[in-house]
Amino acid sequence: TKYTSNKTLNASWSGGTVTLPTPTRTGYTFAGWYKEANCTTSAGNAGASFTATANTTLYATWTKAVSDLTITLSPDNLVYNGTAQSTTVTVQDGSTALTQGSGQNVTVSYSGNTNVGTATATVEGNSVYNSTTKAFYTGRATRSYYINNAKVTFNGTSNGGTLNGISSAYIRKSSNSLYDGIRSTSASTTKTIPTSSKTGFTFQGWYTAESGGSKVLNADGTFTGTAVTGYSTTNSW
Repeated sequence: TKYTSNKTLNASWSGGTVTLPTPTRTGYTFAGWYKEANCTTSAGNAGASFTATANTTLYATWTKAVSDLTITLSPDNLVYNGTAQSTTVTVQDGSTALTQGSGQNVTVSYSGNTNVGTATATVEGNSVYNSTTKAFYTGRATRSYYINNAKVTFNGTSNGGTLNGISSAYIRKSSNSLYDGIRSTSASTTKTIPTSSKTGFTFQGWYTAESGGSKVLNADGTFTGTAVTGYSTTNSW
């Protein structure tokens, strides 16, 4: 075009197009570029073309396997009392504790925890972004913990009494049996509940304290329904 007077020409841009790079981060897997810091709108994966129409910052996001996280059970030994026993599970990525529950970073569930023996806590990633670690969590991992029979010591000699039978055993609520093993549920390991005797008195059962306390076992060896949590029992007349 030929101009015969002074003119101003304005530059026009169609936008810059780049090939998205591949970043690395130790312990994590790159999961793509996003347009916002909270990683809600994808800009593309590594190697893809991206066209910017204005100054733009893209954010790398990452995934990490749940199996690579620090999973702590506290405690890892519980006592069976007739109900499901669920330990407290803490899940951390480095120093960051991850949120748990529906719609959170991870979900924790339990299995095998309704009786004596080995129980399992399962941690599963929910692919929910954590703004502190800049990562999503995927996959699952399991950890074992133990549910034990409560150990009971029978103090049958207090107040001048005589113990008739074993002095201690492992016991469970809502069961008329004592067990040799802390995690045993086999009938072949059952023991006979002891009694106590004192001249001129009638045995009333086993209590949680030498004076007062709660009755755990009746005189005939049947349970009263009081939860056993590992205390000593004392005879009563």
